Amino acid sequence: MKTLYTRRQFLQCAAVMPLLASLLLQGCKESSQPCMDPELLSTGEKHLRKQLAYVELSEELSRQCGLCQFYHASKSGDCGECELLDGSVSRQGSCTSWAADTRRER
Repeated sequence: MKTLYTRRQFLQCAAVMPLLASLLLQGCKESSQPCMDPELLSTGEKHLRKQLAYVELSEELSRQCGLCQFYHASKSGDCGECELLDGSVSRQGSCTSWAADTRRER
């Protein structure tokens, strides 16, 4: 029977896999942390976010909170404040009330 991989090739691959997995998991961990704990929101705030269909990660790159006129960036991190949602939101999030920020230079 013909061997597809040598022992050396297997060990080289096995040595690299944990590093790749670690990098992949680190990237997922950073992007999956919400800016606001949903349990800390009042009933009204939860209702408003649901009504405006707010999501932490927008599917449309051109309609992210960071590009919205109602968004105000924080000094650090991916979180900022939204005038409409009255609280912390993700720069990469979005809602149905998104409006292009005309104050920014393109």
